[in-house]
Amino acid sequence: MSACGYRHTGSVGRSCRGSQIVETTGAFLVLIFCFTLPLLNLAVIPLRWTLSYSVLESNLRMLARCDKYSQARQVYFREGENLSPLKSLGGVQIEKSELYLTLHYRGQSMHVEEPGKIPVTWLNPDVQYVLTRATTVSLSPLVASAGQPFAVPGLTAPVSLKLVNNVQWENGGIDPFTARYYVNE
Repeated sequence: MSACGYRHTGSVGRSCRGSQIVETTGAFLVLIFCFTLPLLNLAVIPLRWTLSYSVLESNLRMLARCDKYSQARQVYFREGENLSPLKSLGGVQIEKSELYLTLHYRGQSMHVEEPGKIPVTWLNPDVQYVLTRATTVSLSPLVASAGQPFAVPGLTAPVSLKLVNNVQWENGGIDPFTARYYVNE
């Protein structure tokens, strides 16, 4: 009897080499589809989150350098949701975005969305002006499998996250021609 368990009946016998090829292929497919691809999907979501947060933060810093709050809002609405660096990442979609000023003064906070709406009592050098952008993004996994009976966010379906960026408003001065604070124009 041979090592494979077959009985030799003559000069031609069976070889043991290659008998496990079919089982090995199946094992590799299970390994790839059940373990490797889901782990890749789990690794890509934090990477896309970090990169999209960084792109939104740098865009908000650029808006905070505008002379007036009204100019920052014009640039924000002109760009809209078409941030080209964010689109070039791939797998990141902006669902909703809003821009507003957050004012901090003596333990109180206030949100202002429109230029010229800051109360007079909040217009002084002691107030901290923070430009805030709240963005809801949808992050897609690297490999999305369609036709699944259920969707697992991050593995088989996109994940929706709310990213909030805060940047100090840089121009706290007063316009010499209008005698109004730049942040309130």
